[in-house]
Amino acid sequence: KLIQIFEREIENNPQSYLFRFWLSQLYGFMGEYVDNKYYQDSNKLLNEAWAINPDHQTIPLLLAKNYLLQNKTPEGIEILERLVEKNPEYKEPHWFLGIALVKNGDEDRGVEELEKGKGFGLSYKSNILYLIDIYAKIGEYRKVIPLYENLIASEPKNASYYANLAATYAALGDEVNVIINLNKAVGLDPDLAKEATLFLEQQGIDIEKYK
Repeated sequence: KLIQIFEREIENNPQSYLFRFWLSQLYGFMGEYVDNKYYQDSNKLLNEAWAINPDHQTIPLLLAKNYLLQNKTPEGIEILERLVEKNPEYKEPHWFLGIALVKNGDEDRGVEELEKGKGFGLSYKSNILYLIDIYAKIGEYRKVIPLYENLIASEPKNASYYANLAATYAALGDEVNVIINLNKAVGLDPDLAKEATLFLEQQGIDIEKYK
């Protein structure tokens, strides 16, 4: 019934992008949670809405997200590159372009775009964890540290964050901060004590030096 309402409004207002935009989101939701075939309808409506209102940034952004969800990564990248070229200050397209580029195997450019989109991306815990994984994969451990500190600030009793931060400092050869953060992790979760001791042994860190 909702689809019928939107279709009627589109017929009555053929030059309005708004009803196409709203209906595209409904079809996009159905594509993600009901059947992938509905993305085709969503994409068609978004392209029509974009043609009517070429300056509306959210329309192409949603179209690019549709393509990424359909694993049509090159198509998504093409749209997102046009968006960031036209509006470089708009953070969200940079973030999604970064994700798409990394997925497409272009990690160097992907990281550059993710960093440009931090203002949007780092508002979400899952995005922070994603960026941590990317930095760790390419060996940018120093950039991992402030991200874990960000997570710790929001969840100060999460022992795993301190343990992972200790592992990051270990990768940098910073023994003092390894011990400091492992102590914090074990203080929050004593069950980690045996694992922490084993980790220190594996790293060749003599805790007696720092007592």
